[in-house]
Amino acid sequence: MPAPDPAELLAQIGADLGFLTPMEPCPWPDDQVLAMAVDDRPPGRRRIVVALGPGVAAAMAANLGATASAGEIAGELANVVAGHLLPALPGDTGGFLPPVPWSGVPGTSGRFVGVRFVEGCIGLAVMEDAPTLGDSES
Repeated sequence: MPAPDPAELLAQIGADLGFLTPMEPCPWPDDQVLAMAVDDRPPGRRRIVVALGPGVAAAMAANLGATASAGEIAGELANVVAGHLLPALPGDTGGFLPPVPWSGVPGTSGRFVGVRFVEGCIGLAVMEDAPTLGDSES
């Protein structure tokens, strides 16, 4: 299965899951409120990070009529993105770990995209050869 375009995937999931309105590309949200990371099961050592800019988590919660926290919303978004993206990447191990909070910016071992929605930016990073969360980064 060919890997989906990460920006198109992020725009589609934001629209379908959160009822957000995608507009254009944006840089990695430096003013991120929250980022969640999902690691594939070893030996792939890939990490998917979804970062929410200001307003996005609140807009998603309001759109869904949910009382979920920003962390729960970001975690669910990260799970859905990982579920669509990881199986299409070469060397997929068939699963991924639960999302955990993450801070920082994607390093040189990753690629990232950002999509600006009316409600704010969401960043998506795919990092290769990432240390297991808790090894040397958080």
